[in-house]
Amino acid sequence: MGRTYLVVRCPHCGNVMVVLASKRFTCRFCGKESSVAGSQVLFTTNDARRAREVAANIKEKARERG
Repeated sequence: MGRTYLVVRCPHCGNVMVVLASKRFTCRFCGKESSVAGSQVLFTTNDARRAREVAANIKEKARERG
């Protein structure tokens, strides 16, 4: 069984990132620690490449909206 990757939105700064499925993660943008349960999980997959693609697409759409 492989690893599970989550695309999450940091509840503190709104940054979208890929994290390994666990109870907690540290945002790479603001540095704050958050629980996965208290965060918005946007996508779940066992494929790291797919998770990165989805995160990049979400960020690009957010930039387009301004």
